Amino acid sequence: MDLYDSNVQKVMDYLKTENYSEGTISGYKVFYRELREFLVKENKSYSSEKAFAWALGMVDDWNDRRNKYVPAYLKKLNDIYETREIKEEHRIGTRPVYQRLLKPFQEIITDFLEDCQGTYSKGHLPNIKGRCARFFMFLQKNGVKEVSSITYELIIEFHKADWHQTPNVQGMYEASIRSLLFYLYRQGKCTIGFSLLLDPMRFKKVLVPF
Repeated sequence: MDLYDSNVQKVMDYLKTENYSEGTISGYKVFYRELREFLVKENKSYSSEKAFAWALGMVDDWNDRRNKYVPAYLKKLNDIYETREIKEEHRIGTRPVYQRLLKPFQEIITDFLEDCQGTYSKGHLPNIKGRCARFFMFLQKNGVKEVSSITYELIIEFHKADWHQTPNVQGMYEASIRSLLFYLYRQGKCTIGFSLLLDPMRFKKVLVPF
């Protein structure tokens, strides 16, 4: 398994160099560890076919989020085996969300995080950054290129499209977005109604703009 371990390490080094989040790196690490355990147990060497077959057999045991990223796990490892580097087509769209945002959105998040330093611990800031980045990516995919183009309808759609399955997790997630929107209101960049809209006590009652 020396070659396998060496190639996995190359993938992990790539992820760290490209500043993938700790959560994403952890997902890769767990996947490759479980695949290794399978190969050792079955006394098999790595091949893309064996890895794919194993992953296909594990679909029902993994949650939707895990299954969503399996193709990326396999493609990057296969690239290392085949070409000794991650192919360009497997780099695009897999960088951290923040790095794929328009520069104005990145700058807003950076300024917002600086504003948050007196309120939240350093340990919470990376999570807040990820939540805000995902919010802006949703807006970006819907054609928004600047804060002035945000609408009530888009915020409602974001709430409906949010992939968190439990109310508690979604509540924590959207609390960060409310703080971001309130920060933008204080900066004079949007209406206070945007931040109030994601308040769980208000959401079902808000039918018209403030």
